[in-house]
Amino acid sequence: MTQVQLPDASIAKIINNLGAAAVNGSTDQTLVNFRDLSVRELGTLYESLLERRPVLRNGQVAAQLQPHARKDSGSYYTPPELVRLIIEQALAPQISERVAQFTELAQTLADAPRPVAARRKELEDADPATACLQLKALDPAMGSGHFLVAALDYLTGEIDRLLGYGDELAYWLPETDPSRSPLQARIHDALATPRHGERLFAAYR
Repeated sequence: MTQVQLPDASIAKIINNLGAAAVNGSTDQTLVNFRDLSVRELGTLYESLLERRPVLRNGQVAAQLQPHARKDSGSYYTPPELVRLIIEQALAPQISERVAQFTELAQTLADAPRPVAARRKELEDADPATACLQLKALDPAMGSGHFLVAALDYLTGEIDRLLGYGDELAYWLPETDPSRSPLQARIHDALATPRHGERLFAAYR
């Protein structure tokens, strides 16, 4: 294996080229905002890098194209439609199972001969939004993270949908104090805490 020691000036140029790009043939470079790139765009970049390897050519380091590199390593970018389908088939049954358990419990507790406070506590412990928050997804061949990012988006949407799921099911609770997901209180507390709230909002700016 050939080892090459690069001077700081060369490394600085590489880092600059990674973070900036010429637009519409201009000689001026514009900073690339990687935060706003979609998963698909990041995946394209990832695949492009897999097709190249650094080589020493005439005393200079160059990126040599390897057309069959992705095929040999089995590295491919999965289309969003297929990613969505796989995620739904993997996660939807898990979510439905937790929702069904909560629904059955809510119906059972309606006529249970126990104080309302005790029944409320038991129902909150089975909250489907909180239960779905405990789900974990593993992608052994993570690559660009396409599956994991899409799984996070899917779970976020489902958890948001389930936050008020118990309102109608727990009809036996007082109208002035209906069923509430414990997760709502956790979200409220996180937003109310300046340090955590600032982090949450900063992530979506």
